[in-house]
Amino acid sequence: MLAVATLLVSAALPCAAHAAGYRSLSAGGAHACAIRADDDTIACWGSDAFGQASPPAGRYASVFAGGYHSCAVRLLDRSADCWGRNAAYYERFLPAGPTASIAMGVFFMCSLSADGGLICGDKSPTCDVCEDGVPLSQTPPGSFTAVTAGFDHACAIRSDDDTLACWGSDALGAASAPPGAFASVSAGFDFTCGVRLDHGLLCWGLGGGGADGGRPPPGSFTMVAAGASHACALRTDGSIACWGRDAAGETAPPPGSFREVSSGSGFSCAIRIGGSLACWGANGTGAADPPGEPSKLPPTTTIALTPASPDGANGWYVSPVHAAVSAVANVPGTDVVQTVCALDLLPAPTTFYDFPYGCPYYGEGSDVAEDGEHVIHAASRDAGGMVETPVRAHFKLDHTLPAVRCSASPAVLWPRNHKLVPIAVDVSIDDATSGPGGFALLSVTSDQAGGAADMQGWATGTADAAGFLRAEASGHAVRRYTLRYRGFDRAGNASDCSVTVIVPANRGRA
Repeated sequence: MLAVATLLVSAALPCAAHAAGYRSLSAGGAHACAIRADDDTIACWGSDAFGQASPPAGRYASVFAGGYHSCAVRLLDRSADCWGRNAAYYERFLPAGPTASIAMGVFFMCSLSADGGLICGDKSPTCDVCEDGVPLSQTPPGSFTAVTAGFDHACAIRSDDDTLACWGSDALGAASAPPGAFASVSAGFDFTCGVRLDHGLLCWGLGGGGADGGRPPPGSFTMVAAGASHACALRTDGSIACWGRDAAGETAPPPGSFREVSSGSGFSCAIRIGGSLACWGANGTGAADPPGEPSKLPPTTTIALTPASPDGANGWYVSPVHAAVSAVANVPGTDVVQTVCALDLLPAPTTFYDFPYGCPYYGEGSDVAEDGEHVIHAASRDAGGMVETPVRAHFKLDHTLPAVRCSASPAVLWPRNHKLVPIAVDVSIDDATSGPGGFALLSVTSDQAGGAADMQGWATGTADAAGFLRAEASGHAVRRYTLRYRGFDRAGNASDCSVTVIVPANRGRA
């Protein structure tokens, strides 16, 4: 996404010493591109949401990946093509003739013509501030060998003395070019880094000169590549050093010797001396999975629930649920370094970085005992910076008994005329979590002998709420009929209630 500018322009041209592999590497927002050394065609990988990773056919000398689009310079006539989101808009910033280099900003683009002429932003003479706020009136005159673009600033290396010219927003000092002669310069989101001709590395802008969260390392370097919030530089011995934000392992380059490096938004890629590709950092779109390399699968996180299946009705648990989170890495030789999880996190996390720190359910786990519908989200990160898309476990818990009440009408049978009286029972069930379920008649009994003939029309074991009771009693004693019910919530929890219907000894006396 943030272009690397270097005096070594010839590195983008075919080289007979590299009969295989790749050259002219460029990392963008969530995709990257490189040119195959054997046939000069373009290979892209990572996000292709806007066609930015679907290059045209043909032979090319160099390629440049932006946030949501890409451009490349053809090998034969040095004309340039762009593809992806708003490609036609960005093509207006290309030279009319042969193109030497292209620099991708966040919302703008600069290019160098073959004679070193600089073009940035809209070519309309009436446009002073275009798209991202880079004032075109500040674009320096002269001839340049390299150009780089950041969020709202840009820098270029002058042809005559290798000094820097920077312009655009300088709110954080990213456009305040230091003195000296430079071999390479690269603009990050709000900082800039350069390699001097004496191989010294220098950064300026956010945080006083370093990418987010770090300072450039000491040593001797040949080129630097600034990403959105991190940067990497190629040492003179071929190794790579990275610094800055390390949310996804973007500051952990692989060992080995390399000849080119490029940093995008949260990831970086490099070309090994032998021509093969290596990438590291955020890989949610496959940007860190270059062709020819084993796929860097993120860790696998598992959320185990005990009991494994709901022990209640209708998909509800009726006992506390024990949740245990575990994770394994899927890249050989790489360990899981962090697992995060949360219960009922809102809004629901979509990335590893949406979680609070920690995971209370990791390892031996913990119980969830609160009634309600719950979701546990979890995700893991490995030592290589591979992060997993969050996984989830959804379950419903209701272990509170419902409130069951019953009443009968009529509740008093009078006169004592030995007749069967129709009885209606109202059974109400209240449950705040899973809601009311059903009920069943458990029994109909009498405290006096009389047999089934006095209690007719009742079907125990069913939701029977109507039947007959006889209005009679032995002698002058009060007779009591008792009807027992069991009510359920939808989870299967049960509570009982009972109601008494009396036959009084005389009117007004129970």
